Amino acid sequence: MGSFEVVRTGDQSKQHNENSDRPKQRCIRSFFRLKPPRSISLPPIQVERLDPSPLVVAFVSTLNVENLSNMMIWILFYDISKYPPSPSRRYNHIHSKEVRGWIALGQYLASVTHGDLVFVHLHGICEQLELSPSLVYELLVRLGDPHKMGSSLFTSIIRQANLSTITELAFLRFVQEALLSLQSLIKGLKPTAMSDMWVPTQTFAAKSLAEFIAVIVDTKLAALEGVEAHKIDFSEEEEAKIRFNFEVMRKKRQVPLDRDGIYPNSTLSPSISTRSSHEVQSPITPPIISQTTVDQAVHLEESFSSFFLMNEIRSLRSQIRIMQDKKQGMELERKKLLEQNEKLARMATRKNANCVSTAIGHSYLSVDDDAVAQACYSPMVESYVFC
Repeated sequence: MGSFEVVRTGDQSKQHNENSDRPKQRCIRSFFRLKPPRSISLPPIQVERLDPSPLVVAFVSTLNVENLSNMMIWILFYDISKYPPSPSRRYNHIHSKEVRGWIALGQYLASVTHGDLVFVHLHGICEQLELSPSLVYELLVRLGDPHKMGSSLFTSIIRQANLSTITELAFLRFVQEALLSLQSLIKGLKPTAMSDMWVPTQTFAAKSLAEFIAVIVDTKLAALEGVEAHKIDFSEEEEAKIRFNFEVMRKKRQVPLDRDGIYPNSTLSPSISTRSSHEVQSPITPPIISQTTVDQAVHLEESFSSFFLMNEIRSLRSQIRIMQDKKQGMELERKKLLEQNEKLARMATRKNANCVSTAIGHSYLSVDDDAVAQACYSPMVESYVFC
């Protein structure tokens, strides 16, 4: 290590010369300026360039409205509507090469501040769909990070709301605003027309998100604000199922990118700044997957399937409890109806008995009564005349 020279200015230098007999203090004050010796030459600072890789540039140039819409639907569907049946089955709907391109794009967007200035084409697609570019970039950054993909959007939103708000009312408003932004994003997407995959998936995702907003957020927010909540056309069983699905979607999920041919720890493409113009780009050889990794992936699939079955069993048990409660309520209604039926039967029996006794009393008429009745009958008007 080279020695450093303490440079003093003004009155400090004069005071130092006048008090040269004093022992030197070893403390270095904050206003001292440290100057390296001239014999030491510092290496130039390496400024990392944030130029996108050729893979990212080529991939973004192939994007269009349908590609971006399909990818957004794929991300939101498994984060909002359906828990993946297995860690790897989620990636079966998209080609692995396309997934690599999206992941590379997400990793690059995470390293820059203004992605819209770099990818004007992608920003133009967002404007064409009237989407929020910042929200689209945020979802792509999540896709490029396996750790973020391990948690759902609901978990991330709730975690961010806990860090950004203090009161429960502010917390619910933060969550409501975030979910409404996602709802607006889903409605603005234009997937592949006449598609059996993307169009129904978009509809299902929008329906699930609307149910979560109405049942989970709006109801509690209205109670805290002291206003009347919007009428929810859900039965008790449907509302319980929506709450259960919301808790299931918040569960942590596994991201087996390496087993699907995606290697987040490896370089997808050499950076422009690290290769010269005379170098020839060589194909990237993916790392060899060991048997241990395969065994771990198989064990993960099995445990994940068991977890998925446990969730299904829990859902069925909750439905059984709701049906049992309904059965008890119907039994009480049945008992009340039986009691009312017996009461009406007794009243009808008593009334019939009174009618029978009255009819028997009128049947015993005397001869004089018959004569009076005949005398009061007028054949001209064919009616009884009461005299």
